[in-house]
Amino acid sequence: PGECGRMEQGTTTEEGGGDEVGWQRFLASLEVECAAEGVATDKQKRLACEYLQNDKRFTVAKKDYNRQFAPLYYHRLHRLRPWAEKAAQVKWKKESLLSVEHIIELKNTVEDCLVTGTLCKDMLLLPNLLRDYSTERAINSITWKTAYTSDEDTLSLEDDTGRVKLTLPPEKKAMLHSLVTGIIVTVRGKMNEDLNVFEMHDICFPGMALQPDVTISCPTDSLVAIISGIQIGHPSYNPLPSQMFADFVTGLLGTPQSQAIARHIVHVIVAGSSIHYPEDHGNALFGPTAKDVPMQVIRQNLEELDAFLTQLCSSVPVDVMSGEHDPSNFSLPQQPINSCVLSQAKRLSTLRLVTNPHECSIGGRIVVGTSGQTVDNVERLIHCESRLDVLQQTLQWRHLAPTAPDTLGCYPFDNDDPFIMDQVPHIYFCANQPEFATRLVRGDDGQVVRLVLVPEFASSRTAVLINLTTLDVHPLTFACAD
Repeated sequence: PGECGRMEQGTTTEEGGGDEVGWQRFLASLEVECAAEGVATDKQKRLACEYLQNDKRFTVAKKDYNRQFAPLYYHRLHRLRPWAEKAAQVKWKKESLLSVEHIIELKNTVEDCLVTGTLCKDMLLLPNLLRDYSTERAINSITWKTAYTSDEDTLSLEDDTGRVKLTLPPEKKAMLHSLVTGIIVTVRGKMNEDLNVFEMHDICFPGMALQPDVTISCPTDSLVAIISGIQIGHPSYNPLPSQMFADFVTGLLGTPQSQAIARHIVHVIVAGSSIHYPEDHGNALFGPTAKDVPMQVIRQNLEELDAFLTQLCSSVPVDVMSGEHDPSNFSLPQQPINSCVLSQAKRLSTLRLVTNPHECSIGGRIVVGTSGQTVDNVERLIHCESRLDVLQQTLQWRHLAPTAPDTLGCYPFDNDDPFIMDQVPHIYFCANQPEFATRLVRGDDGQVVRLVLVPEFASSRTAVLINLTTLDVHPLTFACAD
């Protein structure tokens, strides 16, 4: 790229990024591999892996919004209750505790006991149109905050028989700021003397699901590249970094070593927010609408995205997820982008337009990810040191989008909750995040999960490479002069 741009291979650690030792081992193996083959890098063939798409449960074939969300919560409680109760039995196995089946039965119990239900958190700082209208008789513009939890929040537990208010002892008051509405929990405690409040002493989550035994069928050191938040059309958008990424993946950029790395990329995931939706249209309450945005602007952005994807798909299989700013529905699960807006790329069989959330199997490795809304939403409702903590906590909650439909829009499913995690993936990513980070999580039953926060490419110019063999992660930054 000369003076106008360069590709940087970031140095990372286990917690903050990836495994630098593993990356150096991979680079050393490339040198041996190229020397053994004795062929020019431009004549080497790209590695290939078996691929299986598992997005069926996120596909909404027939849309019907004339429904309530109660069935969704019912199915969530029905499916996760056994796991929460089992986890509670393991946690307090040395103590003989009464297990109350239904909340309505608590009024007949005064001893220390366990009860399971859906947690509800009433947050005073959270915008509430009905509350504002009832007090001021007017709907004012919403002032959005970065955090909504406070010491004034209250908890309650609910099932299909009733609801009970929960209180926490002073020494465990901090627990209040780590919980959200919608998670299934088993709580330990007892009713107060008036039998109208449950004094909670401790809490237990369903815990991490089991991880299926799989056979890794991909070639050694096969890589998956993930890029998110390209934001084509953003006022500060620079097309050079994204073009450098496409050139790198297709083997047209960099040194022979870089081209050898590209040869090992067996799959690319474009994880949402590929185009920018203008923010200076619409109104303060409902935001921009389609009629407020000039169609010419949308068309130009989509044409540039089409050209970008066409180059990638001509060389490697690509999954394109819907995201917050993409031409798809607002509520989760977001349906695939319509192929009619990608007139050139849709002709290639290597293009797959997929849902958000997205689940697939690449070379035997189970990959699950979202375009970012799930973690973004939870992060605003709790106190956390790292978004990785939020991502890891969703594994303990066994749910991809625990705050849906309370504070995160989702479709009103009436016969299931597709966001429940019945199995733990090997790679679990969340895209469009402020910065790159990763963590390797090990469960009590032998589960090994690689958590990855994929940064927004428009601001960080960083994509992520994941080794399917070792689960090592490495960021690649495509720097250029603005």
